[in-house]
Amino acid sequence: MRHDGGPLMNDLQQLLREFDKLVKAARGALGEQTEDVAEHVREGLDNARDRLKTGARVVDDYLRDNTWTVVALAAAAAFVAGVLLTRRK
Repeated sequence: MRHDGGPLMNDLQQLLREFDKLVKAARGALGEQTEDVAEHVREGLDNARDRLKTGARVVDDYLRDNTWTVVALAAAAAFVAGVLLTRRK
């Protein structure tokens, strides 16, 4: 079972690295106030990452437990989309 988050988690990690670089660059210019704002934003990003991981696990578990239900729903959605698109022409 894979729970690493894939490309989305990689993008989020890259965002965190870039944010840290930006904070370090701005720290000298703005002083201590920057550190407070940076810590607040970092906490928000960490919270978002944790919630994203939790959501990914929930979705993954649901898909694994209800594979045929998901396949049936996807087929029904594709059928409805096909009907709507053919009527449009």
